[in-house]
Amino acid sequence: MIASRRNKLLPRVSAGALALLAPVLAMAQADAVARAPAHWMMLAAVIPAMLFVLGVIAVSFHFAHRQERERLLTIQRLVEKGLPVPHELSGRRLPPTAQRRNDLHHAITLLCLGLGLGLALWLVTGHWRLAAWALIFLFLSAGKFVTWYIDGRSGSASDDTPGT
Repeated sequence: MIASRRNKLLPRVSAGALALLAPVLAMAQADAVARAPAHWMMLAAVIPAMLFVLGVIAVSFHFAHRQERERLLTIQRLVEKGLPVPHELSGRRLPPTAQRRNDLHHAITLLCLGLGLGLALWLVTGHWRLAAWALIFLFLSAGKFVTWYIDGRSGSASDDTPGT
């Protein structure tokens, strides 16, 4: 019984070992085969990376959809039983004070990211044209600062009613 298993397993193991050695044997041969152009090698490296990123995005969308569906089913069960729906389940909007604090946090983060990226690109390359790409983050930061300022002036930060 054991000998018959060994006889069936030996060809598979040897075929697997030969398959692992095939790239080494192919590399040992002379340059009889023309090499692929450089752009094909770049595509061979970029396309799997793009597919991996798209896969990660698809998985995150799947789990977000599943979480949203469970949230809606929970709300449906609460409504069917006649219970009040908590504010945390009713929507994704933060209270105004928390939203204003969140806007300020994002504005400072984007400002630091833009300044750091611009300075790093300028120090590494010495070209202002490359460092100008950091302006994207600086303009986003300016928009968040404007939102934070306007929310503070409108007085919505003192009103803690949800949905305003």
